[in-house]
This record gives sequence, C-alpha cells and structure tokens, in this order.
Amino acid sequence: MSSSADDAGQASRITTEQAVIPRTRVSVYQALYDRRMAWKFKDEPVPREAIERMLDAAVWAPNHRLTEPWRFFVLEKGSPARQGAADLAYESALQRNNNSARAERARQTVLEPPVLVYVYCVPGPDEEVSRENYAAVCCAVQNISLAGVAEGLGNGWAYSSPQSEENPGGGRGLDYGGDAFHWGPSGNAQFTAHPSWGVCPLDGCTLGEGEKMPKVL
Repeated sequence: MSSSADDAGQASRITTEQAVIPRTRVSVYQALYDRRMAWKFKDEPVPREAIERMLDAAVWAPNHRLTEPWRFFVLEKGSPARQGAADLAYESALQRNNNSARAERARQTVLEPPVLVYVYCVPGPDEEVSRENYAAVCCAVQNISLAGVAEGLGNGWAYSSPQSEENPGGGRGLDYGGDAFHWGPSGNAQFTAHPSWGVCPLDGCTLGEGEKMPKVL
C-alpha cells in the first residue's frame, strides 16, 4: 500500500480522544455479569440511537492487522429483507428436520425481534487471517451485547454458516462469503494511542460500491 493510501486510511480513523463515549451508570463488571442470552422479546420499538451506539461500540473490538472484518446489516421489522430471511430459516429448518412446527418456530425467531442485525465476518486471504477475523467479529458481537446491557436491552445471538440457508446471502446483496451471526435486541427480554490504533467510525466505513455501513434493509 502506498504512503498516500496509508495517510488516507489514517485520516478516516478516530482515536479514543476523539470518540464520543456514551455516559452510563453501568460498570464494565456489571455488564459482564448481567449479560444474558434472550430469545423472547416484547413487541416494543428500540430507539435507533441505541442501536447506533451499540454498533459504534462494536467496531472498537480488537482486530489483529486492523482488518476491521465486520459488516452489519440491520433488518427492520416488517421489511422484505426480514421476511426473506425468515422464509429461508423456515425452509432450512424444514429440510433439516422435516417438521413443519419446528420450521415455523425458526421462522418466528427471525420475524419477532424488534430489531435483527446480521453481522458478517469477511474472510482473510488465508486460513490464519480468516481465523483472526472470526475472533475479531466474535469480540465485536460481545461488545454489542455488553453495550446492550448499558442500554437496558436484552439480546441474543446465533451463528449461521456461509452455507446455511438462514444466512441471507447467496445473491441477496448480503453475502461476503464468510461467517454470519444474527443478533436481535429488545427493549425488554421476557425470561494517547498511535493513530493507527484508532478505529474506522461506523458512519465513515463503506461496504464497497460506495454503500454505507451499517446497511439498513
């Protein structure tokens, strides 16, 4: 990479001194101990600002080589993209289990959360970097979960492989050829660093072809 490209990359990054850190009374330890996986959610809207803060926290996850391998897709409730992902979940579960009741539960798991986010892991040029990228995205999802505690939101997350029909890629505009997690938060669950150490702010990152991240569908 040329020095000019390096300079451009540095200019797009922000450091901890530049970041706007949300104020919260929840300590790191409290968030760690209070975090739980939730699968039933109340049908209540989640403030968009809360989702943005949680995704902003995600990109501060450690990532070796500064690959920043995460991609976020927000599937809004009632949107065609959410319905399409739910239909794929139904088809995949039906194919695996040949049980329509279980397949319908899989569909509702995708349809019901007030917010659903697919988090993709971009594969690296080799197996070593791909493993590092996967670990980085897991850390990013954990950051989202802990930030959710600070926001007073319950959340759960699950894994979808690149081959899984629950992964909404495969020519649908979301496929990065890597692993994916789907994550749903809810308002209430029922049951001086070197400049290169900064992060690319979420609203300054792109998905290629000029598309902004996160992509809302």
